[in-house]
Amino acid sequence: MERSRENLNQQIGGKNNKKKPTMKDVANRSGVALSTVSHVINGTAPITEEVKRRVNQSIQELNYIPNALARRLRQDRTHMIGIIVPDISNEFYSKTASTIIRHFSNDGYTTVMVDTGYSLKRMQKNVDTLIEQRIDGLIVLGGGNDEHILNHAAETGVKVLLADRHYEDYPSVEFQYQEYMDQTICYLHEKRFRKIGYISESLDMVNLQERYDGFIQAMKKYHVRINPDWIITDRWLQLEKMDSGKVVMQELIQKLEGYDMPEIIIASSDMIAIGIMDALQENGYHVPEDVGVIGIDDIALARYCRPSLTTIRQDYEVFGRKCYATLKRYMEHNLRQKHYYIPGKLVIRNSIRKL
Repeated sequence: MERSRENLNQQIGGKNNKKKPTMKDVANRSGVALSTVSHVINGTAPITEEVKRRVNQSIQELNYIPNALARRLRQDRTHMIGIIVPDISNEFYSKTASTIIRHFSNDGYTTVMVDTGYSLKRMQKNVDTLIEQRIDGLIVLGGGNDEHILNHAAETGVKVLLADRHYEDYPSVEFQYQEYMDQTICYLHEKRFRKIGYISESLDMVNLQERYDGFIQAMKKYHVRINPDWIITDRWLQLEKMDSGKVVMQELIQKLEGYDMPEIIIASSDMIAIGIMDALQENGYHVPEDVGVIGIDDIALARYCRPSLTTIRQDYEVFGRKCYATLKRYMEHNLRQKHYYIPGKLVIRNSIRKL
């Protein structure tokens, strides 16, 4: 009976039950980027007549109705910027955000920073609030599986910049994960390390997936055996990363029962790497004599822990400055650079053996 009633409701509802078309739907139907549709609707950039024709035809066929109120509000700039971070306690995110805020403040902009705590629901609420405050631009640090939220912001006329992640429809400032993972595995291969493991937070964040993909590609390139027993990427380690890294490493030690341990463990962040070193030392392993550890970020603690941590440096000052310059150019001159890549650098310290 319930199934029949549901089917009847769908038949009666007809088009009313269909999801409202979005600007993303128009872009897909027209075969153009989301930003191109926005430019056609708002008249904010020169677009060829053929592209305009395709976009306008798609708008008519989909019966897409642009958010007119949002576009009217967008005519007057507020010089307000939103910054979304998944975890403000993460040193890399906080220092990057601080750099961005400093540069925009020097130019007379007001910045509003919000912490999502890795929650899509909280991110949606925060972005809606920022849109209500009529921000001119939005920088999203990290994140993933949030395209619908980004599209919603872009549809209202907000200039969206992605930082430390890649999504084809939006400009971004990213690190060259594949290149610096290649650099790291090449160095380890040359030093005759052959037993290499990898421990990461769960890969639902775009940047974490890209780091892991770079690791796997480099391992294959240098013909280093990939042992699934030494790879952990399915655990929720985003918050309290140092403690989480320690717990996961202790579990790995128990699983391997002291046999066939990796020579090197690469962690997806410095905080996880420091937790890994703590677990190894508590269980009687010497770092780096028994097991070496490598992190990613080069936070301040990496230099002062014992042993000091070998890591891949991501320069937050260069990164934050580029995010500022890219979004500012996008907002003020409508110059939309697609993707900008910043190299990382392997910094050798005392947590791996010198061979």
